[in-house]
Amino acid sequence: MSRKYVWAAMATVVAAALLGGFFMVKAVIADIATKPVKPSQSPSAAAYKPSPASPTPPPPSVAPPSKEPSKPPKTPGPPECGGGFKGEKATAQQVNAALDKAAKTRFWTETPIYGVPPELIKAIAQQESGWFSNCIAADGGIGTMQLMNTTVEHMHLIFESTKQYGPYTLAGNTMLGSAYLQWLMREIGKAAFGSDFSMDPAACANRKACLLNAVISAYNFGHQAVIDEIKDGDDVNYPNVGYVDNVRELMTRY
Repeated sequence: MSRKYVWAAMATVVAAALLGGFFMVKAVIADIATKPVKPSQSPSAAAYKPSPASPTPPPPSVAPPSKEPSKPPKTPGPPECGGGFKGEKATAQQVNAALDKAAKTRFWTETPIYGVPPELIKAIAQQESGWFSNCIAADGGIGTMQLMNTTVEHMHLIFESTKQYGPYTLAGNTMLGSAYLQWLMREIGKAAFGSDFSMDPAACANRKACLLNAVISAYNFGHQAVIDEIKDGDDVNYPNVGYVDNVRELMTRY
């Protein structure tokens, strides 16, 4: 067999193989094209089911910035009567009548102090005792006006007329409380306000330097400390400003 024939035979075989392969590939492609295609999904993905999302917690509530209250807390109740009770508790009507009478009683004769503003003595009595007339406080405060024995003795020395009053009766306690307030008005008015004895609440805002606020502060803290604070040359800062605020608010109720 000639070499030329051999090469021709081989070329024929290769051509046949290529042609057959072409038809096989075509058939496979056609078969794939006719079958539906399923989306691929990994087993792990198919088995995974997301858990329900936890609700997002609300942001923590933020309290608004604290502001100094313009009004005091609720009306004070009775003081801590660590010293017990002495005598029967007077009714609110009896206390009110006694305070009205004491407020109108004039103890000074040489100054234009004609008693005490009734709303002032009632507010201080409310702040001090809650109008519990028979309460004896642990610190020694007595009755409606929570008078100390030293204050009672001092009033007996200053005002001859007060010697008839004892601190353990409603009438005596309120009279002595009124006398003490009038003494504070005179002492502080002369020492710090040029003998101006005006007690008009409308003329003096809370915490300002005026006789009304000074007397309220001094009833609780002592008159000399208040006078020194007013006369020290700078802004007035009452040593018991919360007490002053409370009494000023209570005054609006009477």
